[in-house]
Amino acid sequence: MKALLASLAAWVARTGESQSFIAFMAHFWFAAFVVAAAGHFGGDWHIVVFFAVLCGSALKEFAFDANYEHDPPQTAADNMHDFLGYATGAALGLAIYF
Repeated sequence: MKALLASLAAWVARTGESQSFIAFMAHFWFAAFVVAAAGHFGGDWHIVVFFAVLCGSALKEFAFDANYEHDPPQTAADNMHDFLGYATGAALGLAIYF
């Protein structure tokens, strides 16, 4: 697992983008895909999934990551940045169907 993380860190360094930007985009596109897929396959479930993504990502970022993610240590700004990635991605997924 450490070798995989080291190779991912090396890849990020080669892209020239900040780790923060890449993390934001990963959270953004994950949430957008989940909400859009729920709308595509589940009718009106995309609204429920939208709120589930918001609640789940808030719990993940502000409860779990804040207390258990230590490499590198997370700050409140890091957690907010990641949460906003989820929230804006979920909003994009929801906007596809409205």
